Amino acid sequence: GLDAVVARGPDETPIVPGTLVTGHLAHAWKDWQKLGVSGAAGFSALLGERSDEGSGSYDPRRKRLLIGDLEATETLEEEKAEPLDDETPETPANNPGPAQRIRVSEETGAVEKGALMMIEQPWAPRAKVVFRGKVRCFTADSEKPDDISQAIKAGLYWANQLGAERGVGFGGIVEIEIKPEGSPKYSPSISDPLTLRLV
Repeated sequence: GLDAVVARGPDETPIVPGTLVTGHLAHAWKDWQKLGVSGAAGFSALLGERSDEGSGSYDPRRKRLLIGDLEATETLEEEKAEPLDDETPETPANNPGPAQRIRVSEETGAVEKGALMMIEQPWAPRAKVVFRGKVRCFTADSEKPDDISQAIKAGLYWANQLGAERGVGFGGIVEIEIKPEGSPKYSPSISDPLTLRLV
């Protein structure tokens, strides 16, 4: 069996959970606030606030930026690593087999006896995988969708990497694209759905 697997949707397609993306945006925008970046507080407010935070009001301030799960839709041509020698086989971009890791004790930092971890690895190292998902935002009259889109892009570039395996080099963000989907608005206060594309 496998000790760690990738997150998957109902149809078994690998996903980047929308909650993970939202969490990274929250951290990025909080960092911007600490650095005094103009408008950062307004972007953070899109993710909701405690009702007594700031003004002392107990009116609810719920999340207005809704990010769905991003599904893996395609694998681009991976960057080829230099082979170790002439006999080293090439690794396929898809389903290269499980990766192996050694489990380390959190208490001692030493390798645990017999603790070889098998980790699911749907793509080879350096493979570029496209994930797509939907974004919606309940906007105020003074909020511009283009500004929010740019803040999402900048916030994710700030995060740089996503996922549990980012510490060993996986999950790096190469490219972000956000564009209107072109569907009609359901309400004057709800933005047209946006497509978020991560590579």
